[in-house]
Amino acid sequence: YYRWQESKEKERLRAIEILERALTLNPKHVKAMIQKAIALSLLKRYDEAEQIADQALTLSGNDPDALRLYAKFRSMRANQYSAEASSLRQTECTSSTSTETRYDGIYEVTTTTCYPPSPADLERANQLDAAAAGLREKARSAMEAAIKAARGTVDRYLIQADLHIWSGHYDDAQQTLMDAVKLYPESLEAQDALVDLYAKTGQGVKAEEQQAIARKLIHTTAAPMLRLAWDQITKTAWQGAKGRLAAARQLDPVDARIPAYLGVAYEEEGKTKEAIAAFQVALALEEARLLLDEPSVKSGTPMTRDPLDFGLAIQSYFHLAHLLAQAGKQKEGLDQYLASLRYEPRMLLGWESWQMFTAMLPDQQPEKGVVTIAPVNAATLIAEAHLNAGKLLASMGRQDEAIQQFSDAARLGPQRMAGIPMVGNAQGDTNFGGLAGAPASEASFYLAQSLLAKGDTEGASRALYEVGRTIPEHLRSDLNQLNMAIARAHSQSQQQVQEQEQEPYAGMSQEQRPYADRQNQQQRKRQQVVLQHFASQAKVVPELVGIWEMSPDNKFLPLKKTLTIESNANFTIVSQSEGSTLRGKVAVQQERNRAQGGSNTSNGQIMMCDESGEITTMWYEFVDRNHMKITDMDGTNYEAVRR
Repeated sequence: YYRWQESKEKERLRAIEILERALTLNPKHVKAMIQKAIALSLLKRYDEAEQIADQALTLSGNDPDALRLYAKFRSMRANQYSAEASSLRQTECTSSTSTETRYDGIYEVTTTTCYPPSPADLERANQLDAAAAGLREKARSAMEAAIKAARGTVDRYLIQADLHIWSGHYDDAQQTLMDAVKLYPESLEAQDALVDLYAKTGQGVKAEEQQAIARKLIHTTAAPMLRLAWDQITKTAWQGAKGRLAAARQLDPVDARIPAYLGVAYEEEGKTKEAIAAFQVALALEEARLLLDEPSVKSGTPMTRDPLDFGLAIQSYFHLAHLLAQAGKQKEGLDQYLASLRYEPRMLLGWESWQMFTAMLPDQQPEKGVVTIAPVNAATLIAEAHLNAGKLLASMGRQDEAIQQFSDAARLGPQRMAGIPMVGNAQGDTNFGGLAGAPASEASFYLAQSLLAKGDTEGASRALYEVGRTIPEHLRSDLNQLNMAIARAHSQSQQQVQEQEQEPYAGMSQEQRPYADRQNQQQRKRQQVVLQHFASQAKVVPELVGIWEMSPDNKFLPLKKTLTIESNANFTIVSQSEGSTLRGKVAVQQERNRAQGGSNTSNGQIMMCDESGEITTMWYEFVDRNHMKITDMDGTNYEAVRR
């Protein structure tokens, strides 16, 4: 497991503490003494390290492990001397920058001064190199003595391989270790040494294959073959991946990851039937594994477990649902998503923040700007199930159920932190680690869209709380439009409420009401005069005459209208969403422009005076004879098409 570390220095000091406890129990424990010498050397406490190492060598006799450790210490000290000698031979340069004012301006001047190594430095470097050579000779002598002492054991091969590696003879080291595992196949140390050498020399595939052999000495695991299969799948090497998975099945036939990876390979190949079968096998194995340690008699309360126990099963349900829905079986696909949600109440308290490593499969892509994939938390996984269930329900026309699923996904996202400060610390502990990512934000978007369509602008606005941080890129433009639509709809609803709440006699006494009546009558007369005057000036151009279907360019605005303009300058606007009709007269001011192709296009403004005497203006521009763009006074843009 990973653990927190403060610094290398503190780690080494802690190691020395543990070694001193060991030496308290046995002051002549040679391996503990040499390990302490190595730790002291890394802390640059060289005198103490040298003293303990020599003391250990005196006590060790012909113990191969002790000689090997002593050689490692001497080799490390030699490398430290060589590094120090190299540093002494370097030319040191320093730079300083200053500003100078000259007759033609102000200049920034950089001065660089270099100091070559002094004769004393070079002499010291030569001494260090000589000391390093002497230490390497001591290390080699110790190794050779260890080889002789270990004759007839696997240690002889291990020490000989180390000696080859020190000399840079990697091929010889590899052959020596191959001989070791052939003669001593049960030696875990020999197996691990060969794995390490393969990895260090860039032979990754051989390292994994050898590790598969080595791990069998400890426990059964298909992990090395699965790693190789993962790599093959990401490279679309399907046959190679299937070969690795067949080898993995030989190592551990009940590892559910094997059929899950196979399902991914089949799915990527377009073999839907085979992919469905593979994921069903993976799911069956996972369900069987979960049953093994659960009580045979079921109680009313489900047994809770680590969320990681359900990761692969949930992911298998997701793939099955996707494959079934893709094949046109929406109901069956929906059932898979709903089945995956049955794991949520079986997760331990605080399940939302668990990182779901078990739900990672080779077809997943890293987030934008990230090199490798990382596990999502459990909240994101459950939100994804709700989101996709909601999408399928919406496509099946079950809108109310879809809204409920979108709402369940959204509650796992930023809404949970509304009004709560997000707090973290240097150790990585936060109070927001359980927030779901992109699926919750996407569900919030669809929830807001559905609520807006129902006229609930307040609910739609709440649904979009801080979703912009994690919303998928393809929805960002739509999110901006939806926010504008919500703001517009909210403004209109507020205006309607104010108009409904206005009463002609609000706050008036009985004596004041006749006076208010007279004012209203005078206002109506003035409006009639305005309308009559406007009607006398009204005119229309022939190309505008007709019935126009107006649709806002913001697809989330429920503002579709039908505009009718008659040749006698009468107009009618029917608003479908508001269920209202407006009538009156129009006066058109027209401009003509010559387009690049030589044809004439016209644009201008339409002034409309309705029956109440209120005058509004719209601007129009023809795209062609039956299509124009209209901008309302409030800035809403419409596409108008002649019926």
